[in-house]
Amino acid sequence: MTSGPAAHGSANGVVPDEREPARLGVTLHRVRLEAAMSLRSARETIADREVILVEIVDGDGNVGWGECSALPRPGYTAEYLDGCWALLRDLLVPSVAEDPSSALERLAALPGHPMARSALVGALVDLDLRAQGRSLCSVLAEGAPTAARVASNAVIGIHDDLGELEAAVDRAVGAGHRSVKLKIDPDHAVVSLRAVRRGWPDLSLSVDANGSYPDADTAISAIAELERVGGPLGYVEQPLAADDLVGTAIVARRSASPIALDESVTSIGEAVTAVSLGAVGVLDLKPARVGGPLEAMAIGRIMTAEGIGVFCGGMMESGIGRAAALAFAAQPMCTLPTDLGPSARYHRRDVTAPFDLVDGYIEVPVGAGLGVEPDRDVLAESTVERWRFP
Repeated sequence: MTSGPAAHGSANGVVPDEREPARLGVTLHRVRLEAAMSLRSARETIADREVILVEIVDGDGNVGWGECSALPRPGYTAEYLDGCWALLRDLLVPSVAEDPSSALERLAALPGHPMARSALVGALVDLDLRAQGRSLCSVLAEGAPTAARVASNAVIGIHDDLGELEAAVDRAVGAGHRSVKLKIDPDHAVVSLRAVRRGWPDLSLSVDANGSYPDADTAISAIAELERVGGPLGYVEQPLAADDLVGTAIVARRSASPIALDESVTSIGEAVTAVSLGAVGVLDLKPARVGGPLEAMAIGRIMTAEGIGVFCGGMMESGIGRAAALAFAAQPMCTLPTDLGPSARYHRRDVTAPFDLVDGYIEVPVGAGLGVEPDRDVLAESTVERWRFP
C-alpha cells in the first residue's frame, strides 16, 4: 500500500519565492451566478449558484484568485457556504494575511474544512505563480506531458418526465459530449437508464447515486438490475453514504461495474482507507473537495500507484474554480473524461471569459497561474456580499 507524499506547500514544485513575507490584502466576494439550467441529484436541486471567490493582493500588486464551491446546505459534504464564509472571514484569512510565511503548510495541517481551505490555497498558489509567470497546469505536472484539452462528460440530473430526460441527453450528445453520467436515486434509476439506453444504445453511460441506497444488499441488487437494463456501465458512483466504506467495499466485490467514490474521499487519509478496504475502483477527484490542487495531486498519485482510475469532477463552479479543476484534469493521472462542462451549460453569465465545448472537449488555460481572472464589471454586478482584510 503506497501512501503518497504529503500535500504541503512544497508539493509539485509550488514553492513560494524568497521575497520577505509581508501582509497580504484579501477580499472575499460572495458571488451569485444565474442558472442556465438546474441540476437535480438524489440529495438536492441546484439552480442559481453562489460561490465564494478569494482575491489576494501582495505588496507588489500581484493578484491571486481562489474559489470555495461549497453548496448552500450540508449534504454533499458537511461543509456549507455560510459556514465556509464565516471560517474564512473570522479565522483563516486573518491568519494567512497577517503571516503569509508557511501559509500552505499551516492550511494543509488544519483538520477538516477542505473546501474552505482550498479557496485560500488556490488563491495563494495563483498569486505566487502569476508573479513567476508559470502556469498551474505545468507546475502540477512537474515536467510530465499534460493535455491541451480534456474530454467532457455530460452530467444529467434526475427528471420525473422521461421525455425531458431524453431531451437533455439529446442536447448533450448534440453538443459533442461522447459520454453521459446520469444522476439517479432508487425511484428513478431503472426507468431513467432504460429510456436513455433505448434511445442511445451505444452511448458510454455511468450513473451517480449520491449515496442514496440505504445499505450494501440494496445497492448490490439495484446495480445488478441497472446492468441488466443498461448493459455495461462505465462506473457506479457513490452508491452508499459517504462514511460507509465497509459497505461500499462489499458492493465493489459483488458488482460487475466499477464502483466510483466521490463524497467519501475528502482527504489523503480517507483515500488510503478506501483503497485499503477495496472500496474504490474509480475516484471522482475534485480539487475543491480535498483542500486544493496540491492535495488532489497527492491523492491522485496514490490512486495511480494502485491502478485506480481517476477523473476530475465538477461543482457547477465559476470560471475561477473551473480553471483550477481543468489544470488538474489535464494531468496524466486523470485517465477518464472530466465532469467539467462548458460555462454555458450551468451559468447564464460566468465571472470569467466562458469555457466552451468544442467537439466534446474543453481547452485547458495555459496563462500564468490559473490562466483566467474575473471580468471586474461582471464580478461587481454578481457580488452579493463583500468583505476585506485588513
